[in-house]
Amino acid sequence: MKDNKSAEAGEQFQQLVPLGESLVKEGKLEEGIAVYTQAIKLQPDNAYLYSRLANFYLQKGDLGAAIANYSKAVELNPRIPSTYDKPRQFFRTYTQLRKAIARQNRESQQNPKQSHQYKLSLQRFKNIPRRLKYILRSKTGQFRIQAKLLYNQLIRARKLNHPAMTNPNSTDLISIGVLDYKNIGYSSENIGDYIQTLACLKHIAPFYDKKWYAWSDEIKNLLGDFQSKIGWKTNVALNPKVSLVRVNRDYSSLAKIEYPRKIWLIMNGWFMHPCVKNHYDFPPPDNIRPIFISFHLNEFTILEQKRVVEYLNKYQPIGCRDWSTVYLLRSVGIEAFFSGCLTLTLDIFSHQQNGQLTYLVDYESYLVDNESTREQLLDSSLVKISHNKRKVAENNIVENIDTALELLGKYSRAKNVITSRLHCYLPCLAMGVPVELYPPSLNDIRFSGLYPLEAEDVKKLQSSLNKKMEIILTAILETNDEAFVYELWNKINQTEI
Repeated sequence: MKDNKSAEAGEQFQQLVPLGESLVKEGKLEEGIAVYTQAIKLQPDNAYLYSRLANFYLQKGDLGAAIANYSKAVELNPRIPSTYDKPRQFFRTYTQLRKAIARQNRESQQNPKQSHQYKLSLQRFKNIPRRLKYILRSKTGQFRIQAKLLYNQLIRARKLNHPAMTNPNSTDLISIGVLDYKNIGYSSENIGDYIQTLACLKHIAPFYDKKWYAWSDEIKNLLGDFQSKIGWKTNVALNPKVSLVRVNRDYSSLAKIEYPRKIWLIMNGWFMHPCVKNHYDFPPPDNIRPIFISFHLNEFTILEQKRVVEYLNKYQPIGCRDWSTVYLLRSVGIEAFFSGCLTLTLDIFSHQQNGQLTYLVDYESYLVDNESTREQLLDSSLVKISHNKRKVAENNIVENIDTALELLGKYSRAKNVITSRLHCYLPCLAMGVPVELYPPSLNDIRFSGLYPLEAEDVKKLQSSLNKKMEIILTAILETNDEAFVYELWNKINQTEI
């Protein structure tokens, strides 16, 4: 009887594998994955099945499932062929790197005095760049992009010099994240993203102290200059041991590898951009302590995932940039309120009344719709500017924040500004610059509650945002106590809910 069952299972297995391959070739990934999952139940120790399933998940864009399945394949058969299979080679390398960094993190925690050697131990993996360079020559763009990111990640890990990791006396640091927008498949070309980061730094700057740690001196110098520009510094006696950590908005999981300590992160901006095709790196890893304010959600289907809803419930109330996000989150039982956008607090420049130029920011159709602007063009009084440039993707975060500051300075000296960009319109309102906004569509959900805004509305939102940011950052830097900070966040927002 037992032999009959084994024979039946073997026969079923022989049918399932070709069926799974056939379904994937037809573009039916979900069905192919389901069939291979069924085959694995019949042969749970078959490394090849896990390897193939990893490849299918990679095609789907689910990196987490792909890594998990290939890790299992390597665990079952460390010698699984990889020289001819680029996806397998990629994940073998990825697995090695993750294990190396995880091991070194554990060693650093067990012996903090030796944590300054963190970057040195990864040199045992000096053969990985050579293997990754081979993958980079792949004609398959998706693998090429992922391998390139991994290669850069390895180089960063081997050259790691963040004082918070290399200084043996820095174990009690308070870490604060600064949002960047570099990604696996792309990097943001929109300077408006960095205007949002600038808005967050504007609130951190009053607390800045030269004793703070950061990934580069450039960001410290920028904060010091920013503090001078704002013209005030908090008098609160704070813990000087603070570390600024760069966190990628759409690939925040990388922060867990590069910087394994707890990180406070202001979650302002447009979330749910895929880090690779069809894969959203959300929720963030468990070392991120999020403060949700000016949060915009555009990928509605993500809320169909139970873990996402549970995550947002854990850190509610959620301060939303627009009313569309408020209604969306409330529809699944999450406490949410309209906070407005943090860029409304970018009043770092004052409007100069004698401006002669009109800036036309990403709104070409205005030239067609308005005859009067043609005369302005002849007088060279109308200057066209775009927030979307390839250079933004190529520059580092500090260079882009400098560009954002330079742009806001231009707008403050303008006669007026005409734009389709939200993060041109809102900072101009904050600085008192005459500005006209022409949304791409009147039904664009991003603008709900943010357009149109009267001067009184701007002042009200500015006051509320400034107050919340000061209260919560003071609590973070005074206590670094997670329970206290979230209890306070809930308390100061109850009237909003």
